[in-house]
Amino acid sequence: RYKDLVSHVEEFGHSRVPNKSLKDLPLWRWVSKQRTNYGKFQNGDLSTNLTGNRIQLLEKVGFEWKIKETSDVVVWDEIGFEWKVIDEREGDQWDQR
Repeated sequence: RYKDLVSHVEEFGHSRVPNKSLKDLPLWRWVSKQRTNYGKFQNGDLSTNLTGNRIQLLEKVGFEWKIKETSDVVVWDEIGFEWKVIDEREGDQWDQR
């Protein structure tokens, strides 16, 4: 799936894979799993198959470990829900799509 991610980044310029289509779903699941495993790895859980080398490979293509929420942009969280920021000044108010 790494090669699929590289292709996605080359085509779209980011590692945020949508889960809206069946075509993207396998890659989205893999990307989501990498983020989950990274969190475990950061907490000292070495039971994941994520290694320092794999982390470097993902970072080489600009992998985003956490999806940053920005105003007026649709973003994806780690479990694939699409969210749209309502108003940055109102704190954590989100409109789930």
